[in-house]
Amino acid sequence: MRKGEVNKPCFLCYGVKNEVLVSTVDVIHSWGVPELGIKVDAVPGRVNSGIIVPMEIGFFYGFCYELCGAGHREMPIVAVSLPAELYKDCLDYLAVEQYSKTVFKNGPHYKKGGARLTKIATALDKY
Repeated sequence: MRKGEVNKPCFLCYGVKNEVLVSTVDVIHSWGVPELGIKVDAVPGRVNSGIIVPMEIGFFYGFCYELCGAGHREMPIVAVSLPAELYKDCLDYLAVEQYSKTVFKNGPHYKKGGARLTKIATALDKY
């Protein structure tokens, strides 16, 4: 994994208002993506929110702005702005993935998202 990659990006729908909810269980964090003009503090025991209206399709990178302590040296953030059709496909895929992991424990339904993910990745290559 290259520096700045994440295992779960923040997916945003292009051209509409998106609410980002930020929380933490350990220490104060400050979730920010400069290109999108957002910075939201995450405080243990609270859920804070911020509004983003992405005006471009593509990938945006940020990081935690706080010095959070040991084990928190680098906390990259990746936000992906998608057209409405791809955004819906992406959310559907994530819902199936989460449901399959919870209910089927990597059973047959877990593998069904592959075609959708390939479609999303292929479409994103344009950006």
